[in-house]
Amino acid sequence: MHSYTRKRLLALLALVLTTGCSGAVETSPAAYEHLKSLYQITNQRNSETLELVASKIKSDQESGKITSAEAESLLEIVGDARNGEWKAANGAARELMEAQLRAN
Repeated sequence: MHSYTRKRLLALLALVLTTGCSGAVETSPAAYEHLKSLYQITNQRNSETLELVASKIKSDQESGKITSAEAESLLEIVGDARNGEWKAANGAARELMEAQLRAN
């Protein structure tokens, strides 16, 4: 993994995940659902569905279902995919999902 990609992934982890006193990693249910969608979309390199999910992320942020930090991190993954960095976007989504699963 390139150092740029690793740094970006660490920044995404810091933004999307919150750590409580117990050290457990927590992500809102809506943000986790978006991560699952982004993982599948980036794996399939599906630009059309990517735009639908990006719109839903923005909508969920506006309605308060996800935090601004979560939305920003999710939209970073979307941005990578839009820029043709499908593999990096897929890896970021996967890593964030795995971090959440490990916390449960």
